[in-house]
Amino acid sequence: YERLFSFGAFELGYIDAAFLGAGLLLVWFLPNASEVLGMRDGVVRVKSWHGVLAGVLFFVSLKILSVTPAATFVYFNF
Repeated sequence: YERLFSFGAFELGYIDAAFLGAGLLLVWFLPNASEVLGMRDGVVRVKSWHGVLAGVLFFVSLKILSVTPAATFVYFNF
């Protein structure tokens, strides 16, 4: 538990700090979901192609899941 909850081995290198900073900048300056959807005064104006796109993506994901074989649970043999 000591190693699990301690930050003694936590090291942040220059590359890690650069990726963290770049990620924070992206999150800060990119538009959020309400800006992308054009929400004004609490009303969401969703275009019809958004629904079609969501339906197609949902169908494709279900198709991929139905073709992919099920994996066994990792700890089943223990």
